[in-house]
Amino acid sequence: MRALLPVACSALAGCSLVVDASAEQCTSDASCERLGGAGSVCIEGFCSQPAASTSSSSTTSEPSTSTSSTGSGSDASSTTNGSSSEETGDIVDPAWGCADTPLPVPDGNVTLTIRLADVVTGEAPEITSARLCALLDSACMTPIADLEFTDGRAEATVAAGFEGYVEVMATDIAPSLVYVAPAVRDEERFTPLVPDALIDTSASLLGLMFNRDERGIMIAQVRDCTGELAAGISMHMNEADDQTTRFFGMLPDDNASATSADGTGGFLNVPEGFGTWSATVEATGQGVKELRFVHRAGWASLVVFDASQEFVVE
Repeated sequence: MRALLPVACSALAGCSLVVDASAEQCTSDASCERLGGAGSVCIEGFCSQPAASTSSSSTTSEPSTSTSSTGSGSDASSTTNGSSSEETGDIVDPAWGCADTPLPVPDGNVTLTIRLADVVTGEAPEITSARLCALLDSACMTPIADLEFTDGRAEATVAAGFEGYVEVMATDIAPSLVYVAPAVRDEERFTPLVPDALIDTSASLLGLMFNRDERGIMIAQVRDCTGELAAGISMHMNEADDQTTRFFGMLPDDNASATSADGTGGFLNVPEGFGTWSATVEATGQGVKELRFVHRAGWASLVVFDASQEFVVE
């Protein structure tokens, strides 16, 4: 399985694999408390919550479910990996165990550091225009601010909970709508930008063309609670039609049903307007993220979802 973005390790923060929930997850209680919260303990290599006391030794607890605050409907609930018993308690999946604890939206403002780089070279692109826009302002008729980038970085101060995007024009890069929400704390948000030529090459590998006159492209990358690129993530878009192609993998693969180890997937030839994108853990159906985003003809809509930026992981 391969993905549209040929991510260079040096350019995009390394090549770490996602956590394998079937492998040994811990060596000490301290590592489990960091991933699963207070009270988590290391039992036979797995992070576990202490079993609840019962009046009968024959009672066995049911496997726990984990519901993301940003998931939707029945997709948001699933059984965690591993077994559960009175002796060991419920296994905590370190990849998505944080999803029960969303970060609170603070009062006042937060400062976002927005970092952009060419996905092929890893270098800061020559940005000719960058405007911060509210999500509902789909054409960015009333930009919130013009951003000044230095070495691929710019800062923006926004109200806590801000929903919006950065409209980016850069030399040799596809015009891009970079999603930067929700803003719930001061932090850096990194998004790789995609050259126009790479989009055309990738589309041709699918036997397709990018219909820039009428359609857009959406590319999403998912990281789990540990900050690792997440494999096994399925993506859906409500507005996809018979001209829209979903893909996953290091090269576009429309037959794959979930992300590979690079955590990347997307949709080619997306209709213009607002789109609803959602991501779930394919193996369990657990909702990971749902968001509304803007799609424009000829533009790339870019999303990097990092669960550690939206859920408490300490």
